[in-house]
Amino acid sequence: MSIFRNPFVKEKSSEQMTPDLMVREISSVSEKEAQSNIEAQQEKAREHVEKQAQEKLTAVESDQQTRKMPSTARAALSVVSQKSINLQKIERVMEENMETIFFKMDDAHRRMFKEEGERTARQIENVIAIGKSMAVKILELLKNWLRLIPGVNKFFLEQEAKIKTDKILRDTDIERANHKS
Repeated sequence: MSIFRNPFVKEKSSEQMTPDLMVREISSVSEKEAQSNIEAQQEKAREHVEKQAQEKLTAVESDQQTRKMPSTARAALSVVSQKSINLQKIERVMEENMETIFFKMDDAHRRMFKEEGERTARQIENVIAIGKSMAVKILELLKNWLRLIPGVNKFFLEQEAKIKTDKILRDTDIERANHKS
């Protein structure tokens, strides 16, 4: 060993080489993971597009079958589809301003929140069909649904429930007025 080291000569030691090698290994592993993630996302996108295409094909086929039905069967089918339109409007109102909250939840809460929301929408549709003291019942149903949000603020809950109740009543009143005339 010499006491003096030459500053212009790099000494090779195992300690200096190990971190570089580890970084190279980690980067190649992360590149492989990134590539596999991209491939998985592409596969999911392909499956989603195929599913949508299949749904559209099914919708077109059912539309063709509906045209072949007698007028009485078509009338009965239109009543069912009318309810589904109201249900869709109710669900759309319930979904407003809930995206960020929904995506912050874990999967278990998301699933429970979605299922309870669908059940609540059907109950609201039934309350509207009956037509008695709708606002109070709808407000209570929406409050119960919004309470499923973890750590929800009481005042936010009240405000959102009232806003959604007003929108649902307004949308369904318009729909009801169209049916009467």
